[in-house]
Amino acid sequence: MKTEKDKINIEISRNDLPALYQTATIASSNAQKNYLISVIINICFLSLGAISSAINLEGTSISGIQYIFSFISAISLIISIFLTIYLDQSKFEKKWYDGRAIAESVKTISWRFMMNSRPYSSLKAESLFLNHLNAIKNERKSFGELMGGENSIKPQITDIMRKVRTFNFEKKRSLYIKNRINKQKIWYSNNCLKNKSRSEQFFKISIFIQILSVIGAFLFINNPYFIFNPTGVFTTIVAGLLAWTQVKQYKTLAESYGLTTQELGIIEEKAKRIKSPIELSIFVNEAETAISREHTVWLARRVNI
Repeated sequence: MKTEKDKINIEISRNDLPALYQTATIASSNAQKNYLISVIINICFLSLGAISSAINLEGTSISGIQYIFSFISAISLIISIFLTIYLDQSKFEKKWYDGRAIAESVKTISWRFMMNSRPYSSLKAESLFLNHLNAIKNERKSFGELMGGENSIKPQITDIMRKVRTFNFEKKRSLYIKNRINKQKIWYSNNCLKNKSRSEQFFKISIFIQILSVIGAFLFINNPYFIFNPTGVFTTIVAGLLAWTQVKQYKTLAESYGLTTQELGIIEEKAKRIKSPIELSIFVNEAETAISREHTVWLARRVNI
């Protein structure tokens, strides 16, 4: 049997949130993975095409196999064209964003529901919550094809969600600080550092390859009959790296996540000064608005790429 302390220290996991949140999160993650893998493969084939076309064996003892490299270059570029069309038709990027939007919206209203915050402070809270879940789902009907699977048959209002609603003021406040504010702050802090590190790494790699490109260009000027011209290859690779950093938005996300981490730190300190259930209800709505704001900015930035 759980003690009072255990109840306060209860962990809210993905499985404790509505089925809609779980299915949207998994579907969005899979769509993101498929999208990024497809982008990487496309960049690889473009680079292979550039490498093959940069090889010139005319005038050498093995000039007879020049057609092989020309064929590889042509095939690589054709595959790249089909991959580009595939990416456009598959809508992986849109599914990624839609799933994330649904998941974040559901998570926000779920915490408001668990904390008895408005509009879920009345006796009709469960009916209102289910209506809002339905509205979130209907906003992105095209995402419906991904909403099946094992998690889709789980409850939309879990036992733990109902249980948390019965907690007293002190327990709710402690649980919200630990499981919502603190967890979000840690997530944003870790991802801020990760994106900052990746941004610096890709910048250094891009500069290094561009320097190699310049050196290769001067070497080719001095020896124009060399069998390999590296300039076009390095330029294509740099273009691929820049395209990848544009997709991942390392620097922009690092800045955004850093600011959000500080904002959540301030919110966490305010939470410790809450003295009544009414204050907690108002605070949770304000905190969830702040958390949702970062996601809204993220989504708008992604859509406008």
